[in-house]
Amino acid sequence: MKRRLALLLLALALALLPACGSAASEPTTVAINQAPTAAITQSPTTTELKPVPEATLTIVEQGWDDWAAMLPELELPLILPITLEDNAPVHKGDTFEGEADSLLWKMTIVDITDEGVEVRFETKGIVKPYTDGPYDWTETIPFGEEYRIITDTFDAGTTWYFIFDQK
Repeated sequence: MKRRLALLLLALALALLPACGSAASEPTTVAINQAPTAAITQSPTTTELKPVPEATLTIVEQGWDDWAAMLPELELPLILPITLEDNAPVHKGDTFEGEADSLLWKMTIVDITDEGVEVRFETKGIVKPYTDGPYDWTETIPFGEEYRIITDTFDAGTTWYFIFDQK
């Protein structure tokens, strides 16, 4: 009976061996959780834990009006900034959206690296400052640097400021 059990376990182990790979196989990276904080890189001889960069995002929306600066006698109201996100944790695949006067933007987190956060903007009537477009673009925003987009308007509109910080 013991001999049959030993042979059965040996046959099972031999059947599973190809699924485990061989000593010459390539390293395998496995992500942990939906919002990973680390990735395990495993090779035949070592297992190494590499931290996945984490980031937070602050988004501030600020209206602007060139008429206030050009004609101070009009005493136009001061447009105060609004904080939309304040050090919110972000992960690859997260999406943020905004709108002003039917002009839309959507920002998707493409990747988080040691240098910054790669984002994809899809917009309708919103651009990078001092440009005429494009309305869809990918950009890597370095940690700690302010990045902004604006409504594609002439004398008044809205600016959004994005600041990523490393956790």
